[in-house]
Amino acid sequence: MGRNTIKQQYAGFTLIEVILVILIVGIILSMAGLSINRGGAEKLLAEDVRHIAAKWNLLAEESIITGQHHAIRLHQQGIDYWIYKESGWVKIGDNLTYKSHSWKEVYRLQIKIDGEPIQLPPADVLEPIPQLYLFSSGEQTPFVLKISLDKDKVDQAPTAWLLKGAVSGKISLRKVDN
Repeated sequence: MGRNTIKQQYAGFTLIEVILVILIVGIILSMAGLSINRGGAEKLLAEDVRHIAAKWNLLAEESIITGQHHAIRLHQQGIDYWIYKESGWVKIGDNLTYKSHSWKEVYRLQIKIDGEPIQLPPADVLEPIPQLYLFSSGEQTPFVLKISLDKDKVDQAPTAWLLKGAVSGKISLRKVDN
């Protein structure tokens, strides 16, 4: 009697195939990560500036519709929204739409009101008051706000955004070279 030898076949992947698949998956994941985080600080700046413009327009419309005066207070750490009551200017705190907004990065803010530059206070000043007013008549404080990234945060010349408000209630937003 002879022995029948049966060759066994192994099913599975070789070590080279496994390493190759891991390498390909790693490359795909790194490319996906880069595409998600594209823009970085400049993207955050654009989001914050658009946030200001959108809230400004919304607050202006609400002032006209409700017949109440509103205001905005800018400071180095963010922005606060205010309403005028019988007792004076009061920070809006109970409304989710107008809750205080903190900047997502460290920005350099320059503001001119009626053509005069003003210093922005820190957030924790003792008696805060708003700087930009929206009246129920549709008029507003004329201003020019320039926001740019802190020069220490970027390699090249930082991008800046210019937000201008006219007395008539119109605002414009544009990206400018710093």
